[in-house]
Amino acid sequence: MKEENQKALASSFIELAIAMHRNFFRKVKLPLPINQFSVLGVLNDDGTVPMREVGDTLAMPKQQLTSIVDKLVRMGLVEKKENEQDRRQIDISLTPKGTELIASFEEKLREHIKSSFASLSKEDTDRIMSSVKTILKAIDRIEKTK
Repeated sequence: MKEENQKALASSFIELAIAMHRNFFRKVKLPLPINQFSVLGVLNDDGTVPMREVGDTLAMPKQQLTSIVDKLVRMGLVEKKENEQDRRQIDISLTPKGTELIASFEEKLREHIKSSFASLSKEDTDRIMSSVKTILKAIDRIEKTK
């Protein structure tokens, strides 16, 4: 792909991400502060993860992450345990309650998006669905080449 096409694609993709955030994600209230919810999101995506990796993923200092994880543990949303291969590391994972909280938020978000698209024609909906499938396939191919 030519560099100018790559640049245009990158710009369009950023524009799409911003529009989705502004029109969908910001309209559905998070059940926790963003920094706490972000930790749950990483665990939901990655499963059991060393705390250091969560901090790296979120660009969050160890001190801040420790405080957040301790709060999430007290709320019963996350559990901590020693890493079996390296006892110096602490692994964290979602509890069933944490998984349920994420699922509940995703359902609220899904309902908001569904109602937002309700005014679109069937043709527009079909075109959007086709485009989303194409984008997801392309992202999957990109991930497989890494």
